Formats: sequence, structure tokens, C-alpha cells
Amino acid sequence: MKPIAFAVPVFFLLILFELWVAHSRGVSVYRLKDSLTSINVGMMSEFSKAIGGLISLVMYTLISDRFGAFTWDVSNPMTWISALLLYDFCYYWVHRTGHEINIMWASHVVHHSSEEFNLSTGLRQSSTGFLFRWIFYIPLALLGYPIQVFVVVGLIDFLYQFWVHTQLVGKLGWLEYVVVTPSNHRVHHGQNDYCIDKTMGVSFHSGTECLAPMQTSAMMRSLFTAFASLSKVGTPCGLTCNIMCKFGSK
Repeated sequence: MKPIAFAVPVFFLLILFELWVAHSRGVSVYRLKDSLTSINVGMMSEFSKAIGGLISLVMYTLISDRFGAFTWDVSNPMTWISALLLYDFCYYWVHRTGHEINIMWASHVVHHSSEEFNLSTGLRQSSTGFLFRWIFYIPLALLGYPIQVFVVVGLIDFLYQFWVHTQLVGKLGWLEYVVVTPSNHRVHHGQNDYCIDKTMGVSFHSGTECLAPMQTSAMMRSLFTAFASLSKVGTPCGLTCNIMCKFGSK
């Protein structure tokens, strides 16, 4: 909890900075009631994580100590890099099932309940996710990654998610195809039909999304729709989606 306690003041400073930048640009990205709700929900979430985190650590330790297959050298950078990538991939499935399985969506929907998209939205997290989330990290425990590695890479993944909740950062070039950015995460939070359940990476784009990390503009969607309707054979929906997803969102 100590690292999070140190991070909280930084979160609030960044929120104030975003508010100032938005004001200087003459745009409005915050509403007081919505932001206060996000902050209150975030406080409740952190309280529940104090309990849920303990459950996760106990279960991880029990599985790792008894069934861990390998011994990892914590002084080797590859231990940390591989653990971070695997943790992020596991978190991807936490996130994806949070959208595709009703009982898990009932928990995750809290994060998507904001009517705005700003840094305070990044604080609006579920208070019940700990009930099932630890199950998805069993592969790391079975591989024998030390508990301290698990905790640190989990913290890195958690902190990274905060900054991508902003409208004030544009596209970041080739990084859009490698890591989650504000641009492609805005697609994920979009309420348009073509945005629903898209770009569900957490810090990195998972292998299942590397060919389709972003959604196309309305013009490109119209072009492909027209093309499919004019074709005698037609265009398979999945194929159309995969082609469309190779284009970026504004």
C-alpha cells in the first residue's frame, strides 16, 4: 500500500495539471460532479484492495511455493521483463473477461460509468474485482516468479493505466501499435458501436490485438460498408473489422 499512498498525491497533481492545460486550450474535459464521483469511487476501491490484495498475495504465495516450476534470478533484467509481459498478458484476460462475462462486467462497468474521459476516470475502479482477479495470475505462480517480482510488475502495470485516460494527448506514432496510449484507449471507452469491446490491452497490445490495435474513422467505416454492400459475394464481417482496425482513430 505504501507505493500507492505515495502515488496518490502525484495522481491529484496530474489531474490539476490536466485541468490547467485544458483551460489554457479553451476546452472542457472535467465536470465537478463526475470527477468527484470518480475520486470517491477510487477511494473506495483502494480500501477494498487493501483486503483483496492480501487475498491475492496469500493465494499466489501458496501456489508458487508448492507448485512453482522454476527458480528465477531477481538480479537478471530478463526476469523482470518477462514477468511484466506475462503479467500484462494475464491482465489483458482479466480485462477482456470483464467485458465479455456478465458477472465480471458487473464489476468492471464501474470504470466505464463516467460520462467524461479524463485522468480522474483512471481512478474510477471496481471494489469487487479482487474476488476473482487473482485466478488469472496463477500462470505466473506456476512458473515460480517470486512474490516480490509479482508485486512490483503488478504495481507498474497499475500505475501505467492512469495516464492513458486523457483527451489532451494525441497520437504517438508507432507506439500506437506497441503500447496502450491515450489515443487508442479513448477508442476503448467510446460509446459508438464500433468502439465497444475494442482495444482491450492494458499496458501493451496483446498478441490477439497487434493486428488491430485501433479503430478507423467514420469515413473509412463508410467506405468499407459501401464496398461490402456493392460486392456480389460480400465481405465477411470479421475480415472487414480486421482491415478497418489497421487504421487509426482521431
